Amino acid sequence: MANLAETIRKITSNHIKNDGALLGQNLQDSGYCAGTIPTDIFDNKNVINLPTSDSSNPGIVCGFALSGKRPIYLVRYQGFILYNACSLVNYAAKSKAMWDFPCPVFIRAVGMEDGIGPVASHMHHGLIARMPGIKVVAPMSPNEY
Repeated sequence: MANLAETIRKITSNHIKNDGALLGQNLQDSGYCAGTIPTDIFDNKNVINLPTSDSSNPGIVCGFALSGKRPIYLVRYQGFILYNACSLVNYAAKSKAMWDFPCPVFIRAVGMEDGIGPVASHMHHGLIARMPGIKVVAPMSPNEY
């Protein structure tokens, strides 16, 4: 049986091979992604390492979604989700409801273990979970993912 990281790698690889996109910071640094990024996709044009800017990157990701690329957006740590929230909540989540134009973004916010948790911004994902148009899940097994 595959573990969760293997399942995420397989799903991500299939997504990229089917013209999806993966955007995020430090994608090739296994420490940030906990081994969930398949190494065979790094040379794909739809895998994009974004600069270290948690406030402008979500706008780029929304642009990919509006162009039909179905992006997976990898946020380095759950604690940085608040910095990303403005574009994701005020545009992507409301786009379908306000303009009848979907802006589908799959957001992966990496949770860290060993007690460091969401300390970078002192913010949990609970605030995001309360926003209309956003579904928050925390898969703990390959079947849940």
